[in-house]
Amino acid sequence: MENTNWWENNETMDSGDDFYKMKVGANKMRILTQFERVNSLFQGEFPNSKYVGKVADTYVPKAGEKVNLQGWAWIIDRETGELKIGQFGKAILTQITALKNNPEYAFESFPMPYDIVINNTGEGANRYSITPARQNTDITAEEMEALNKKKTVADIILAMENKQSKPVDYPEANETNIPDKF
Repeated sequence: MENTNWWENNETMDSGDDFYKMKVGANKMRILTQFERVNSLFQGEFPNSKYVGKVADTYVPKAGEKVNLQGWAWIIDRETGELKIGQFGKAILTQITALKNNPEYAFESFPMPYDIVINNTGEGANRYSITPARQNTDITAEEMEALNKKKTVADIILAMENKQSKPVDYPEANETNIPDKF
């Protein structure tokens, strides 16, 4: 059986309105859904790199684009109460895995049973650290209802793939546009 928690493996990972924007300082949130694997493409060097899309069958990296493996999941931004899609790289996913495997903070399914604070120093490779809440708390009925009204992260990723792949629009062959010789 395939491991659905791909983010627990030691794979190599590089560090719209529905997407959560990580700020410098404390970012308090609750992770609501399982992570979806996304190979995001960036141009330029960190910290000035620019998101340009994601790897898909219809879009492969071009020269100068760097692939970053990420996990995307629905979260509740505890500062605003809004549901957002969190985009997490290796540094954060590794720490979430450590919490999941720690007897004091272990969990089996999503939503996570507690909030976390992702501290972002804004500099260097080790700029993220996670602090879990001391107590488990339930997700409210209103929060679950709001989540159930959202598209799944997998559906959003598929829509992004479809939008960024622009098929070539060739005219239909007819007697006036067929070449005489090949």
